[in-house]
Amino acid sequence: MRASQKTLFIFTILAALCVLAVAIVDAAPAAPNGAIIISKTVSPQLIEPDYTGVLTYTITVTNTASPGVLNAYMEDTLPTLLSFGELVEKPTIGTTEVTGETISWTGRLPAPSEVNPSVVTFVFTAELPGPESIGLLLAENQIVNTARAGHIDGTFIIEDSDTAITRICRHIYLPLVMSDFMQ
Repeated sequence: MRASQKTLFIFTILAALCVLAVAIVDAAPAAPNGAIIISKTVSPQLIEPDYTGVLTYTITVTNTASPGVLNAYMEDTLPTLLSFGELVEKPTIGTTEVTGETISWTGRLPAPSEVNPSVVTFVFTAELPGPESIGLLLAENQIVNTARAGHIDGTFIIEDSDTAITRICRHIYLPLVMSDFMQ
């Protein structure tokens, strides 16, 4: 291979790598609409149809930019048929309220550079319905719960949301059929 061919080959490889790098950056997930992001998890993530325990949800709300957000807001309304159990952990800043099946929080969410934490955490439980209503949840095969966070500027402006899903495991029992293969 001549020197000019090597140079063209190397240039072509570098150009392809640049195009690939741009494609990877473009494929990155979109940032939330604002400085506030929310993360939500549930435990357990998989339950049996006859599960009688509670679901434990953990929500974190984070301010990712300066300055602090004066009127930060988080809201989580439980799905139909679930009922609020207990608030296990709540932030030491702001105001947390439980009204029916909705937990909400308002307060100042400090900037990441401040001494106070720029993250608030909530842990709470939700109770499943009794046997008379569990069939409605079983029909869906999952329990989907979404929390939203943002700020209040006259109205609630949603900046981010996250969903936690508990799947309902079903077992199918098939009959064992035996045959005499050794004839």
